[in-house]
Amino acid sequence: MANKLSFKVKILSTLVLIFITTIFTSFLSANYYVSSYILENEERNINVLMGLVDAQTTENFNSWILLTESLRLEGNPLIKTTKNSESASIIRIINNEVTSDKGPIPDVRQAKKVREQLTQATGTELSNIFYQNKTPLLSITIPKGLGNGNIFYIDLTKTPITSKP
Repeated sequence: MANKLSFKVKILSTLVLIFITTIFTSFLSANYYVSSYILENEERNINVLMGLVDAQTTENFNSWILLTESLRLEGNPLIKTTKNSESASIIRIINNEVTSDKGPIPDVRQAKKVREQLTQATGTELSNIFYQNKTPLLSITIPKGLGNGNIFYIDLTKTPITSKP
């Protein structure tokens, strides 16, 4: 059949085949390069944003630590200090007496747990995140010596990095 076609048709069909192959190859390579460019660009943007979130979170935690270390709870009602510092709760241990912003803690087991947390701290300590009533919390334990100290509970839903605008 190829012998029966004229030379002009053979040339045109070869050119059309080359043209179609070129367009198809260009489409595949452009699609690949554009996709890989978008992927690399998005990965870079995500890494930059994760770095910013990490820096913001670190700054927030450092600010909380500085705030809790500088607060003087002596002579101030704990409920007022809790509200002003935007803490979820504050517990103060003085002379083995455990008091929260809601008043003295009468539960012996809970008071013992809080005292143990304070005595185990060698300096200002930031706890791991834990949940209480489905609320993510973080505790900052600040020992003052001789079994005295303060524990601040921070509600992470109210921090700038996790709260929704």
